[in-house]
Amino acid sequence: MDLHETELGIAWAKQFKIQDLPAAQQLLQAVRWISAAEFADALTKSIELQAKLIDGPVALFVEQDLHVRNEIVEKFYKEEESPLRAHGVAIPPVRSKRLNDYEIGSEGIIGNVATALKRRFPTKFLLHPTAQKIRRVKVRAFFVLADTVGSGRQAGDMLQSLWNVASVKSWVSAGLLTNRVICFASTKVGKAYLEAHPMRAKVIFDLPCPTIASIFDPVDAERMIDLCTRYNPNKLKSDGLGFGGEGVLMAYAHGMPNNAPDIFFKGKGKWKPLFKGRVTNRVAIEVETGLHQVDAQDQLQKMKADKLAASRWLKRLSKDSKKMLLVMASLSRSPRTESAIAARTDLTIPDVRRWLQSGKHYGWISPTNRLTDTGMLQLRHLQSSSHVGERHRLPWAEDVEYYPTSLRAPD
Repeated sequence: MDLHETELGIAWAKQFKIQDLPAAQQLLQAVRWISAAEFADALTKSIELQAKLIDGPVALFVEQDLHVRNEIVEKFYKEEESPLRAHGVAIPPVRSKRLNDYEIGSEGIIGNVATALKRRFPTKFLLHPTAQKIRRVKVRAFFVLADTVGSGRQAGDMLQSLWNVASVKSWVSAGLLTNRVICFASTKVGKAYLEAHPMRAKVIFDLPCPTIASIFDPVDAERMIDLCTRYNPNKLKSDGLGFGGEGVLMAYAHGMPNNAPDIFFKGKGKWKPLFKGRVTNRVAIEVETGLHQVDAQDQLQKMKADKLAASRWLKRLSKDSKKMLLVMASLSRSPRTESAIAARTDLTIPDVRRWLQSGKHYGWISPTNRLTDTGMLQLRHLQSSSHVGERHRLPWAEDVEYYPTSLRAPD
């Protein structure tokens, strides 16, 4: 079931006044749930794909909350003097900032993913290697791993911590290192912030981070922001939209990001948050635990493709055929970037990229991500299938079940 259908979700929504209940339910329904399986699978595939582009070993670094003193981030490696060069061990993958109050966040889950890759490919991946090993095996890339890039500040501190080490700065300046920040989801603001850093790290992600502003139209977004502001349990310390004012609408099986609206995870007085302390495991047992399934009809309706959503053929299409249809339907308006298409369709960027490539191969999508005349003909045929009778066949395949196989992009 979805979050808004769980016992805890229903109880949370009942705290709102009767006139605000529909908006609260709508807000909760918009929260994208990411299971442990989906997160681990997506992050692993992204790391492996990016590693194939690197000619040499890759060092994996798990994003964490680093010490910042007087606006200066601690160095990731100690340095020898004369000449100034990195030496010794790196900051460990899992570490608590408070020695008397240990907590492990997403770095524990991400660390498990990184450890599994290191064990499977010991000559390709290193996890927080020593400075000496970086030199000895000639590491050619640094991958900073995270779950979500919101404001980009925490991942930015990781990049700065590495950049503060003279040896790292020298390797990057000499072109010896290719850098990546690899995460499950990212906002536009966070991506731009990180890619402007001197480490020249490219941000790789599967899902454009869903926020109030990106999920809802401007009028509804204002209504949701007003809701979060009025019910904010921590009015004196925040605007109610979470860290950085992002209003992120997603929840992982390992926890909710701190840039989600405060009403979801902070409590005060009689207000009981759904994810107290950003802990989601009480809800996780009730919701979908496998890979995310896209509701094609729902997404088509959101894109106002009502004729396609009402098509008799829609339910008969295979999962891959529905993904191709969603991508094609999304191209009716701009922007037509991979991130924009993913946001409109609820597909991941790798899925969007795959079906864009397939559409271009078959001549349905132009190089600029617009529907060709042939592509528009495909959609018109499907739209008309709701009233032409059962004899109508989809023009893109004689056998609908065979269609995804014939269009499968090469590995």
